[in-house]
Amino acid sequence: MSTADAEYNAFGPWVDAVRTLDEVPRLFRDFGCDPTSERLVLKVPRNIPRRDADPTMDLYDHLIIAGDVDLTVLSRTGSEYAGSTLPYDAVVAIEDSVDLTDGRLRVHSRDGSVLQIGYNGSSREVVSGFVDLLRDMSLGSAVTVGSPEAATLAASMLTFPVGPAVDRRPNAVLNSAAFRATDADLMADWTNLRDREPELHLYAAHPRQRVRVDGGFLAGVLNLLRPTVLHGAIVCGTDAEVQILSRRDWFGLADRSELSSSRLIVFLARLDSVTVHRHPRYAEASVVTVRSGAASLDVIVPSDSEAERVLLVVAPHPGTSVVD
Repeated sequence: MSTADAEYNAFGPWVDAVRTLDEVPRLFRDFGCDPTSERLVLKVPRNIPRRDADPTMDLYDHLIIAGDVDLTVLSRTGSEYAGSTLPYDAVVAIEDSVDLTDGRLRVHSRDGSVLQIGYNGSSREVVSGFVDLLRDMSLGSAVTVGSPEAATLAASMLTFPVGPAVDRRPNAVLNSAAFRATDADLMADWTNLRDREPELHLYAAHPRQRVRVDGGFLAGVLNLLRPTVLHGAIVCGTDAEVQILSRRDWFGLADRSELSSSRLIVFLARLDSVTVHRHPRYAEASVVTVRSGAASLDVIVPSDSEAERVLLVVAPHPGTSVVD
């Protein structure tokens, strides 16, 4: 059987592990990746139905290579490919989200660049395993962005107690009728994550809640005709990271069920600042911005909430948590 036929016969919507040279998609073979010498290699298929594929096509969009010191992503560009390499110690944050079959993985670098990979949501479990590996490699690498003391700094960033008592209040939120009514799937995400990472502590949680557009009469009409909610979220972490489980979009319509799921991981020792300001459009919402070098990420939470407080106190240096 030819290489093209073998690749076509194995083609489907799934993200697969690559364990041998024969399993490397032919488009990427001249890169010289040896899967046996890497920690993990994944191949991500094109987003096309199998009925539209044929053996003459390059059927994979990405080859993800997790090595010992860096992450390399090869991406198809027509009949060729381009490569990006990111050292683990430059990773600032990882986002993984799924909305039905639409999966998106984004890896943020301190230089402001973002590695973005689309995948079929049926492979969420495989991608979650890769995210866990990328997290471990990033935390295990030298977390010394600004100074040799950065690793020690990470252990002292959280100015509130870390331990079982921290989990008690947000656990009450998770067990509330309001949270279970709209965000039971987020609770399941948290349970699965905690089972994989028992060292995580639960810092804050809030259910979805109505928010109003600021303004006069027209804003009032809009609030009536298109009631908007800020989606629920769960904030958890360790002394080296904060993780946020929520939805792909922070806001949604009140009369629609939400099926998306998102996981954001931020590495504390690499942060330069954390700031918060009121959302420019919606009352009752705040925008928390975390920055590291040229990288910047916004997290939207209820104003004056426990989630806002938790995210503010992870700022790595005195004076860098700012409320506008």
